[in-house]
Amino acid sequence: MMQIERTISPEGDYAVARARAAPLLFFHIGKTGGTSLTSYFRSLARDFHVQSVPDDFSRLEASDDMAFPDFISGHYKVAAWLHRVPPSWRTMVVIRDPIQHLLSSYWHIRTHPETSDNPDLRSLIQDARQVDLSTLLREHSGESFQEHFDNPQTRFILDKKSGPLDGQDQARAIALLDGITFVGITECLGEFAAQIAASMPWAVGWEEQILPRMVVNPFNSLRTEEIPRALLRNILAATEIDAELYQRARRLQATRVGQGAKTSVAMFASPRVAEATERCIPVADLIRVFPVKTRGVRLGFELVIDDDKIMLHPAGPGEEPASVTIEEIPLDRHSELTGRLVLAHDQAGPVLFVIELARGEVNDVFATFKIMPGQPLDIRLRFPAMIGPARLVLRTEMAGGHSNDFAWATFIRLTMQ
Repeated sequence: MMQIERTISPEGDYAVARARAAPLLFFHIGKTGGTSLTSYFRSLARDFHVQSVPDDFSRLEASDDMAFPDFISGHYKVAAWLHRVPPSWRTMVVIRDPIQHLLSSYWHIRTHPETSDNPDLRSLIQDARQVDLSTLLREHSGESFQEHFDNPQTRFILDKKSGPLDGQDQARAIALLDGITFVGITECLGEFAAQIAASMPWAVGWEEQILPRMVVNPFNSLRTEEIPRALLRNILAATEIDAELYQRARRLQATRVGQGAKTSVAMFASPRVAEATERCIPVADLIRVFPVKTRGVRLGFELVIDDDKIMLHPAGPGEEPASVTIEEIPLDRHSELTGRLVLAHDQAGPVLFVIELARGEVNDVFATFKIMPGQPLDIRLRFPAMIGPARLVLRTEMAGGHSNDFAWATFIRLTMQ
């Protein structure tokens, strides 16, 4: 994204002071487009905080004399925090169509790294890799299953991971939703983000920013009427309360978000912004949802996808390189690949990162980078605009015969646009 130089005039000092006294707090429900929204507001805020781990509440529990950042984002539960932050704070949440949300959650669990400290989640991951979603919804149970597949958005808002949900839970979740300043839906995320930014005094240059969009899994391209009937029945049964929550969110976005905006709604859907938004493809999402071919690695073991990070463990000296290949990527005038390369552990040996982008037998991009511990590298590979199916290969190997101990080679925010 282009960087906007911020110049504050004396006349704007009062507005800036007000903005600093009223941070924007984002309650990030997983699989709702929240990563895109967080990236968007991070690029606009002068200072921000993104929750690093689930139990990090450091910026919400800060002392009164500490300056708060413009923007705070994390998987903070609404019931636990909405009424604990100062009344002057602005709050935000996004709700997703529960059918699409459940489909996305299923693919997320299927590609989730193995876990050793939660046997119930480990069992759910293993079962999701072996059975289709309809079977999983019919036959699975347990706390992790309920958290991810039994009205998961309502459970997030209530901070209720397990146990039955009833009418009182639904009423309480809707009441909490009503108490949030900005409520939006994933299906209108671009308009939602732009309208909120237009009302933030610190969001200088929001008109020039692009909301990054994540590639969705193949099921999510289907209309509801195209989903197999048996699967749809199971999804509807599992998301009945989330459906009410979603309808409430739709009404709240329509009535609230535009209030106090700096400019007309027509600007929020400019063709230039929409076009650039749709053509942004995060490679981590491609690996999550497209069929891939691997050599020397197994998904969830030597190949791990964590949010926007792709971790590919190199093979040892003398062994074939570790690689993942994504076929049939639908490019539409894409001409640039950007990201950051880093070794996650400071005791790792140097690693060669290789990136190839090809159409048929023709390599349009072939780049090799030698990365040392503690020396991350930002990359930008430009190539002639491409249309049609392409093949992307990521490959890692140890440099100079070093041991592959600790050598988690990590591609961060690798994106084609």
